[in-house]
Amino acid sequence: STVVVVLITSLVAMAINNEPNIRISSVEAKTISLKLNNVAGKVEVSIKDAYGYIIYSEDMQKVISSKRYDLTLLPIGDYSFEVESETKVKTIPFSVTLNKVVVKDNADESVYFKPVVRLDGDFAYITKLSLKKEKLKISLYDTNSNVLYNEELKDKMDLGKVLNLSKLAEGNYRLILKSEGRAFEKTISVKEQKAELI
Repeated sequence: STVVVVLITSLVAMAINNEPNIRISSVEAKTISLKLNNVAGKVEVSIKDAYGYIIYSEDMQKVISSKRYDLTLLPIGDYSFEVESETKVKTIPFSVTLNKVVVKDNADESVYFKPVVRLDGDFAYITKLSLKKEKLKISLYDTNSNVLYNEELKDKMDLGKVLNLSKLAEGNYRLILKSEGRAFEKTISVKEQKAELI
């Protein structure tokens, strides 16, 4: 458990240093400006409606990204920008009115920390920062969709689990992590007694 706590602490530090800086502001009429600074890896930007349906999505990979979105075709209603990076998802709500786009204040923004998987030798280290004490369900499946491992972690702000992969036969395995209505899938490939994420 000490190793897991240390790993979570280092992942949080990494998240703070490597996460993109996000700024959204109304520019004119129904146009919004999105600015991302410190983009180290892949960042996915989505616009969702009030029901959570994605109406637009794109990837950004530049060190500094800036883009304007013309939202004149969107019907009046509530929407959100969702910016997903390697370790977290930031949601920024906005509304479309008859004449303009209104970006909600910072209090309405939310940040969801994604579960992180790291392999080291025969072990898979699974960690998640859970500031609202949200649950994390961990499931491991073989190629025939048989459940090899299933557990739900809860009641902690720093969730963590270490899976021993040394007894797995060669092949690909699906690791599914579910939390707060979100699901994340990783494929673990075991070859010649060595595991790697693919």
